[in-house]
Amino acid sequence: MMAPGPDPQELFLRFYRWNMIVLFVLVVLCGTTLISSAVWPDSAIAHWLGRAPWYMVVPPLIVGGQQAWLRKHRLTRAGPEAMAIFGDEWRRANVARATRASLIIVLILQFPIAVLLRSLPTMRAVMAMAASTVTLGAALFVALFLFLDRE
Repeated sequence: MMAPGPDPQELFLRFYRWNMIVLFVLVVLCGTTLISSAVWPDSAIAHWLGRAPWYMVVPPLIVGGQQAWLRKHRLTRAGPEAMAIFGDEWRRANVARATRASLIIVLILQFPIAVLLRSLPTMRAVMAMAASTVTLGAALFVALFLFLDRE
């Protein structure tokens, strides 16, 4: 007799956590690349980014591949296992905590980042501030959620 497969809810939860880890890595990689090209436009990484436009196309393809894997295993966001996971009060509280904490940390870090970038020309400093704000906010949110949501 064959052993039963993994529970669909547990499979979806594992996939969801793996998806968040991949999202964290992609946000950090893309964000640091954009920040470095804004701060040092004549650096090797900025020139490489100009010659490799596929770099910004690969992350959506990775996410699309993950979604295809999800459909292959007949797990949907509208399914009962996803609704149980996303409707969980503990998980919603962790999302709210991660959101508040990442917002507070990003707001606190705005002044030190501005002081660090004050020697740059205005347009480059503004681009670096925008890229660093988005990168820090997204990376902190995902990292805090993964930390708070561990079991």
